[in-house]
Amino acid sequence: MTGYLKASGRIAVTLAALLLSGTVLAQPGGEGPSEAARAQLDAMLDTAAKIDPHTDEPAFHAALVEARAYAGTLYPEGHPELALIDFELAGTDLTLGRFAEGAAQIEAILPILEAAGEGYLAKRLPIMNALLVARVRMGDLASARTISEEVLAERRKLLERETDNQTFIAGLAASLNNAGFILNMDGQSRAAIAHMAEVEALIDRLDAPTSELVSYLSNTPTYWAALGDSDMALSEGQRLTAKMEALLPPNHPVLANSYNSLSIRAAERGLLDDAERFSRRAIALALGGQEPDMAMASSMRLSLAQTLIKKGEAQAALATVDEALAFIEKGHGPKGELTLYAQHVRAHALRDLGRLDEAIMLAEATNALRAETMEPASYRRIAGQETLAEFYAEAGRPRDAYATQLAAQEGRATGDATALWEDLTGQIMLGAYAVRAEVGGIDAVTAAHAQLIANRDAIAASGEPDAVQLAILDQANDWALDAAMHAGDIEAAFRFAQYGLATKADRSVQLAAFRRGLDAADAQAVRSYQDKAEALRSLASQQLEAMSLGVPPETMAAMRAQIASARGELAEAGRAIDTASFTGSEPIPLAAMQASLGDGDAVLLAHPLPTGLAVLVATRDARSMHLAALDNREVASLAANMRGALAGGEALMRGVLVARESSTEPAYDFAPGAALYAALFANEAGQLLAQADHIMVAAGGALTRIPFAALAPAAPSLADADWLIRHHSLSTLASLSTLARPAKAESNHAARVVAVGAPVLGGAALSTLRSSRMLAPGATVADLPPLPEALAELNALSRALDTSDTVLLTGEDARETRVLAEIAQPADVIAFATHGLLEGDLAGLAEPALVLTPNEGDDGLLTASEIAALDMDADWVVLSACNTGGPDRPGAAGLSGLASAFLYAGARNLLVSHWEVADDVARAITVPTVESYYREGVAPAEGLRRAVLALIDDGGEARLQHPAYWAPFVYVGS
Repeated sequence: MTGYLKASGRIAVTLAALLLSGTVLAQPGGEGPSEAARAQLDAMLDTAAKIDPHTDEPAFHAALVEARAYAGTLYPEGHPELALIDFELAGTDLTLGRFAEGAAQIEAILPILEAAGEGYLAKRLPIMNALLVARVRMGDLASARTISEEVLAERRKLLERETDNQTFIAGLAASLNNAGFILNMDGQSRAAIAHMAEVEALIDRLDAPTSELVSYLSNTPTYWAALGDSDMALSEGQRLTAKMEALLPPNHPVLANSYNSLSIRAAERGLLDDAERFSRRAIALALGGQEPDMAMASSMRLSLAQTLIKKGEAQAALATVDEALAFIEKGHGPKGELTLYAQHVRAHALRDLGRLDEAIMLAEATNALRAETMEPASYRRIAGQETLAEFYAEAGRPRDAYATQLAAQEGRATGDATALWEDLTGQIMLGAYAVRAEVGGIDAVTAAHAQLIANRDAIAASGEPDAVQLAILDQANDWALDAAMHAGDIEAAFRFAQYGLATKADRSVQLAAFRRGLDAADAQAVRSYQDKAEALRSLASQQLEAMSLGVPPETMAAMRAQIASARGELAEAGRAIDTASFTGSEPIPLAAMQASLGDGDAVLLAHPLPTGLAVLVATRDARSMHLAALDNREVASLAANMRGALAGGEALMRGVLVARESSTEPAYDFAPGAALYAALFANEAGQLLAQADHIMVAAGGALTRIPFAALAPAAPSLADADWLIRHHSLSTLASLSTLARPAKAESNHAARVVAVGAPVLGGAALSTLRSSRMLAPGATVADLPPLPEALAELNALSRALDTSDTVLLTGEDARETRVLAEIAQPADVIAFATHGLLEGDLAGLAEPALVLTPNEGDDGLLTASEIAALDMDADWVVLSACNTGGPDRPGAAGLSGLASAFLYAGARNLLVSHWEVADDVARAITVPTVESYYREGVAPAEGLRRAVLALIDDGGEARLQHPAYWAPFVYVGS
């Protein structure tokens, strides 16, 4: 855990350094030992000082015990020189997390040194510093503050007397570090950052800073994060990690703090796999010395547990916390800050496991102890209060939630006034609880949310909100929607829901539409800026991933230089345009949304919240909403189970599509889909949907991972299934903004078609599945299996559209250079029939990609970033490949990177897939869908519905009734 105070006196300054510093000391109680005896003791202490306690604690301790035994023959008991060695031995207790024992020993030592007079002041200060650390870790912040102020003042005086004294420089750095920790705990993060800047400057003045002094640098990013500046937290984390690596031997245990900090920063950005790798690396470093640092490893396990909770692995998180807590509580006591933090994480895990009552009891006890030891502005205390308020709300105790959140807001007001996003989100949460408790209305929520959006727009005028700010905004949107749902304000609910459903795909659509409204020169300048902003975001994520994988230092240095260059290019591009001209999506008023709908149309907004599933429906003449009794975790579980029902487990999808006997009806578990169907189609909102012919869906959270076409009530068999697609055509709305735009005049003729696919591949034709999942580790693009049906599909599509201007790029012609040139030209239809890959499907693949024919100068991958860099003019893009529509990874939300890339590049309508596509089935869906649009003027969503029903009812094989075959394809458009 970053922010971890250094718990041993030797951290501040080694005993040998004190004894050999040249300070002339009085020898109480006599003349002292002979010069030769003193020299021998100094040599023994110097031997101990040269041993790094982090890598070889037993040897360090043994050397000190030997020195103490010899010193006992030179000085009488109670002599200050013996007290100094006793302190170093007490430091072992502190290092091992036995803070109560260590503190007791130090309190016995300090009076001896104080009685020895001014000559021992320089030696007494590091011992007081160690006592300060022990007091903090035991939860006694009041005592720690007093000690900190006294030690810091004395340290400054010492350094003023001898400005180049290395021991005094190191001592002041240690005192500033600990004072900064306390300031941050008290909610004064900006002052803590100032202290850490001074610490870094002092370390730079040292000839050979110890590993402990270097470790202080890992605290700075934590304080920036507490201040609400996540970009600075990340950039400082990366900079200081590189500095620490340069100052320390490879894989030094002290680097664990730095990697733990990077884990937290990655988790804040939703890069959970990277976060887990950072955490596990940090733990491994902490345990990698000759004597494992269990105290450090235990604190790192708490960060790992938080990441596991975010990944939906609450059971593993609970086990991880309990493993850490068994050690932490023994050393820190029940009121220790780290103990309370561990209990906080444990409460989250319990809540996610459905043990809400236990979670509330634990959170209440933890908050009560924090109130005894922490200032009201402490970010940890505020976090605990907000967590408990959420638990109360989930338990149906809105008045308790309101009172607890109010206390958090009052505490926040006494600290730094810079974490504005968190403060406004806290106000929105408070307003939501007030609505539920019937002690307030929606107006306070609306005002705070408007200010938050204004902040977003102000930032967008000079760049982009960072990933953490966007995560905070997502949380605020959810609570604002919760407030509107409970207040019964349908206008506000539709407005807040649109903010909450704004995804990368939504932004891609709006950016493309914004450019289309400009003249050519301005559009090019805006496009250049947008591309550079996206490239910088991508580089930052790649750098975090590279660090988590442990790439060589020279590679990291090159990446840092690349990011610095990208920042410069973005700034230069920004000077050429008015960056304030596009600040973000604005919601469509409900009345305008309804006016855009035709007879038989309905819009369904479905967004999982912590307190329920928000369902909002609008038709031309009516609107309705309800909050279904499924919270976001329950929706996520049902969505995962529904994906599993489609194939007996998502990982087995390829087996279902390849090996199932066509003569037997496959099994299907209707339960998860039926539960979601019941939640969405309940009450008046469900009645409005039942009357619609065409449902346009904008879904959030885990609902983006399921095909709505395959929702159905429970049925005895697949043959009896009453799928949603039997009654309604379905569109996925990438952006609700498309509803407000004039409809383009429909044409029954496709003037230009570009058909790409059937690449030349050398793998064995093991299946008819458009997927890479059967490849062995280390496989390349060329090892993918060929797709025999892809050429027939593209030929059939070309014949169906009957246009003279058809560009068919298959086999050897499906080369990246040629493909990019052709799809950059205006076209009515651009169709791909090939393999679709996700990040990590092939070694080194860092983003989704479509597979083309590889050769010596071409990797055979058309990546999402290469697609996004195009300036397309395409009515239709058909992606008849696997995983081109659903999220890029489990747990993610929204359309895939490929779909978003095509929308960003300028495509207006997409036909994409949620999962692996059977090669022999794809043609039966894609060709009729597109053909009916251009030949008969059938709306795309209706064309897809007809193609799917034809496959289910007339396909001639029982297997085709299973939604694993027909449900992956979705139409994206309005």
